[in-house]
Amino acid sequence: VDPAKILGLLTYCTELGMVPAVLGLMGVDDEMEARVREKMASFGDKYGQVELLIDPARFDIVDALKKVRPHVVIGSCTEEDEARPLGIPGYAVTFPMISKRVLFPRPLLGFDGALIIAEELANRFYVDTQTHRAYTRS
Repeated sequence: VDPAKILGLLTYCTELGMVPAVLGLMGVDDEMEARVREKMASFGDKYGQVELLIDPARFDIVDALKKVRPHVVIGSCTEEDEARPLGIPGYAVTFPMISKRVLFPRPLLGFDGALIIAEELANRFYVDTQTHRAYTRS
């Protein structure tokens, strides 16, 4: 995830009850890496071991997804594409985001951003659930 979004997104997702399993950071400097590690340390043992990938290659992402098998992947369309063949729903919140067409400003920060992320995650889970039901009925 984009370094400018990771701390806020991590806080928001954990406040929603999501459990982080793998964090992949692209283009982070030492200061941001330290801040993310500090945030992860603040969780204590609450979430178990969270794997941190710094500037991962695509195969590192795939290996982590296969190993951890998360319920959802939040990142860019790259992670979304890697999760799809594994049957894991993905949600792009950072660039590249070629899977979305945005016709008007949709902030992902602040109160409005929190509502947009919650709405899009809920819609994504609903669509994935309905698609799964359609496949299992045939």
